[in-house]
Amino acid sequence: MTHLFVNWQVDHSGTFTITSPYDNMSMLWNLKNTGSDVMSNVEVQWGNGQKFTAKLDGDFKDTPNRRWKSKFEMNIPSNDAVRRVDAGFDHEDRAGFIKSEAFITADRKNIGNVKVDYLRQLGSADFDLDITSIYMNDFKAKLNGKHAIMPMTGLLKVQWAPQQEIVVDSSYSLIDRNLNSKLTLRTPFNPIRNVVFTANHMLKGFSWDAETSIEYAPYQKITLGTVYRLDALEKAVKVFITTPFPRFQNMETGFRFNGDTKKFDSSADFKMIPMVPSIQATASWKTGRRSIGKIGLTTPFRQYPGLKGEVSTTVNTVGRTSSVWLEYLPNQKIEVEGTYSLTKKNVDGTFVVKTPFGHPVNIEYRQNGDLNAFSNHAEIRYNFNQSVVVDTTFGLQPQIYGTYSMVSPIRGYEEVKFAFSHEGKKWNDFRTTVEYGTDGNKVEMEAMLKLTNKYQGKMMLTFTFQKYETCTNRFQP
Repeated sequence: MTHLFVNWQVDHSGTFTITSPYDNMSMLWNLKNTGSDVMSNVEVQWGNGQKFTAKLDGDFKDTPNRRWKSKFEMNIPSNDAVRRVDAGFDHEDRAGFIKSEAFITADRKNIGNVKVDYLRQLGSADFDLDITSIYMNDFKAKLNGKHAIMPMTGLLKVQWAPQQEIVVDSSYSLIDRNLNSKLTLRTPFNPIRNVVFTANHMLKGFSWDAETSIEYAPYQKITLGTVYRLDALEKAVKVFITTPFPRFQNMETGFRFNGDTKKFDSSADFKMIPMVPSIQATASWKTGRRSIGKIGLTTPFRQYPGLKGEVSTTVNTVGRTSSVWLEYLPNQKIEVEGTYSLTKKNVDGTFVVKTPFGHPVNIEYRQNGDLNAFSNHAEIRYNFNQSVVVDTTFGLQPQIYGTYSMVSPIRGYEEVKFAFSHEGKKWNDFRTTVEYGTDGNKVEMEAMLKLTNKYQGKMMLTFTFQKYETCTNRFQP
């Protein structure tokens, strides 16, 4: 036996022999360690050619890169059990790099093998894991990603049996605010064999288009999207949803606005297939010497197919001419037309109201004066020969006064009059009268109060209705 030990380096070897009348046995061994290398082996012989051997080698370096390697080999003189076993380990790593492998075999059959690979570079990274054995299906895992340039991509793959794997594949790109992304999931499980998720946002012409979708089976896809434009020339938004469900196949809605508050065109729409084919609405306005606005609505419903209307006003030398009409059913139209003038102290106008319920209604209106003193005249003519006439006056000088009169065909109110006056600016010196009458019958009230050295007052009610009499209350010293 020899032995050498210098600065943690070992060189050791030896022989051991046993001799007997019945059998012989010899054992040889060797161990060598240089600091970076290890070598060791043992050999035992006995009987009639029986031999056992074991060998272990190792190589360990830390510069310039870490690299560790070892290998074990064993031979067993057996006819029934395992005769040879091999095992090994190989590992290397540096910044951004790892590579490892470990294995064990019995009689050259793979008991277990594990491989790990990792590589990271500028803009990308890869990872692989493989596990194999005769006692199980092969297991593999793979992960990589690239992010240096667009599109950025990523992949995850896990396999535990033939045709049994899960794969996640993704990509992402963002260039000039245009986004494109996709994620795909594949599995061996029936409910989610292939799932694709996408999200996109990009500029098409002057409009932005954003869309998200998920597809979970062939022809089974749900999509949600919007198209919008919000600039000085036009403002528009559209939202849509598509599904594979029979009762909710497609829904779309949106609006568009083009112009400003003085002149614009706008529209809106809605549909939900198969229940609501299409509903559309429009509106427009134009300001000028003749200002005009229009609205419209169309629906798929037979009971209410839609409506349309218009409002317009035209400035002329004496005032304005305006009209408004609304058609809410075919041949069912309400229309108002009028001409009117407005000055500082005068208002004059005539209007015609047309409806599908009867004859046209004509309205005339005049007002002269201001808030200090004015008179009004209004006349409503309907059913050709029926009319209601209303006159009012109001003034502040030389006293506060007002009158109201109405002539109508309404029974009991063929003629209605009302008048009031008030003299005096102090609470202790005033006189107030009120008169109300219908069809020749009237009620009069007079109240007077005067407080000086001698005070006097009067409160009087006069009725011309049957069963009523005059009631007077006076008081004075």
